[in-house]
Amino acid sequence: MQFLNTLILLGAFQGITVFGLLLFYSHAGKKPNRYLAALIFLISFASLGVYLMNIGIKYTSPFWMTVSMVVPFFIILPIGPLIYFYTRTLTGEKIDRKQNLHFASVIIDLVPQIASVIFLTTWLEGDGFTKSVHDTFVDEYQTYADIPRWLSVTLYLFLSWRLLKKQQPSPTVKWLRQFTTVFLIFQAVWLAHLIPYIIPSLRNEWIELVGWYPVYIPLAVLIYWLGIKGYFLSVSLQKQRQPPQNNLPENVIEETRTALYACMENEKLFLDPTLNLNKVVDHLKIPQKTISAVLNQRIHKSFNEFVNDYRLMEFKKRIGSKAFKHMTISGIALECGFNSQATFQRAFKQNMGISPTEYLSKVSPEKIHA
Repeated sequence: MQFLNTLILLGAFQGITVFGLLLFYSHAGKKPNRYLAALIFLISFASLGVYLMNIGIKYTSPFWMTVSMVVPFFIILPIGPLIYFYTRTLTGEKIDRKQNLHFASVIIDLVPQIASVIFLTTWLEGDGFTKSVHDTFVDEYQTYADIPRWLSVTLYLFLSWRLLKKQQPSPTVKWLRQFTTVFLIFQAVWLAHLIPYIIPSLRNEWIELVGWYPVYIPLAVLIYWLGIKGYFLSVSLQKQRQPPQNNLPENVIEETRTALYACMENEKLFLDPTLNLNKVVDHLKIPQKTISAVLNQRIHKSFNEFVNDYRLMEFKKRIGSKAFKHMTISGIALECGFNSQATFQRAFKQNMGISPTEYLSKVSPEKIHA
């Protein structure tokens, strides 16, 4: 058991180290890195809590007893939203402040600490419920709180997987699919441990037999894998975001820019919902580095922004045309090259500063309810 406890402790330290690297050394001002750092930290902190519980540190002194009671080692409910938001931000979706409400369920995790603070306050005053009552309440509460915890993580993994099904293949999407698959496997392991744990007649024998090792040993392995792969992915993405050096001759820049405008305005490549940079490279027979440099440094737009601008112009042209009066908003957006309603909504608001509904209320009120 000492070896297993050491493995859990090393996993916790590994995770906390990666948390620091992501936060301070990998330009973690970027949202994906912040979400990944928070995710790794919560898993690592929970592992540290299990290690301290396994070695019985709360029985060594009043100080450690108090620490074990009031420090929230097991903050699990934010893990699901962090997985989902990490997936969304790496696939290019925006997260606004209103969506922070997804983290409100953390209050379920904090109930044992609130109970502990009440107990310690009343105990110091010589009144209130006893420690045995406190311990019984916390143990029972933590047992059944694992049910909404498991359900929450599973729900957000399902939402993440559904989002990834709509994405075009890429190294980032491949990583995210591995990421969600590994977490789904862990959920199956957790469920296998949780079922006998929540049955009162089996609980004590089950914990005495296997403890929490079937859950937290896989978590230690997950921390190692997640930390290493996630960190190096973040470093790789940071390198990709750095603009290439502009050593291109002026005539090459001008020819490339003209070709890009022509393939959109004359050939309307933007109407293809699967259009990506590789397809444009094949079509124009111009090196990818050249196109990327011209887009970033001369046109000052990413590839997606450049293409979506044309799709939005086409949408605004069609929405005011009688020829498309019979079509819904979604139908027109999809015909203009957008591959989903969500992508259209996001691109429209970023470009216009208002939602499609607000825009249509001014130019085509009858379409709002279409």
